[in-house]
Amino acid sequence: MRWCKEKKYVLLILAGFSLAIEGLTLGRAPEAQAMPHHSHDDRMEAQAGWKALVDAFVIPSEPGFFLDLPHGTAGARRAAIWAQGQGILAALDLAELSGNYATANQMLATIDAYRYGDAYTPYPHERRQASGKPPKRWYDDDGHVGLDLMQAFAQTGERAYLDKARSLFNFIKTGQHPEGGMLWCDESNPASTAMSSTGSDTEYALRLYIATQDQEYLRFAKRITGTCKSTSW
Repeated sequence: MRWCKEKKYVLLILAGFSLAIEGLTLGRAPEAQAMPHHSHDDRMEAQAGWKALVDAFVIPSEPGFFLDLPHGTAGARRAAIWAQGQGILAALDLAELSGNYATANQMLATIDAYRYGDAYTPYPHERRQASGKPPKRWYDDDGHVGLDLMQAFAQTGERAYLDKARSLFNFIKTGQHPEGGMLWCDESNPASTAMSSTGSDTEYALRLYIATQDQEYLRFAKRITGTCKSTSW
């Protein structure tokens, strides 16, 4: 029970920080974006939220990595990819405000510790290897990693982020249910779908389409959209 409450605390901090930032442009290449206007109060609130996040969760000896529980909590260790990814998005939001991408770039580099093939596992390498089991890969978590990479590309124009996002899609599309919708992970019951992965992967595919005009991504998103209209989750 305590662990669940701590996780909710993490989510609340990250959500509050994200709400302090507004106006990010959906997935367009940087040259097509206009920088949104932010008031002084917006900036101060964002910086205060970031400081609270860093004070509670950043690992001083491992720059760029977050803990899954606040400092001083028994059992705290490197965060799972879904939580790390939300921190990356917060760092990108702050970079948009400040123009300084040092922290965002440092955090984006940490996702390589979770990589397995074209996709990303829930936990960093040392936790995956310690389990002695082949890693599961989750279509909702990896969809959010894809969104982080697309946001990084949209803000910086660095093609490496787009290339990583396109590579990740090779895994994402393997999770599409034959009748539409997305599986939850690569070991899910093939008869079931999950809204968490369907939602994140649809947005991710649309951002890829906007950035590349590749019809494959649009077809993928349209198929899931049709499923959402005809199916009740």
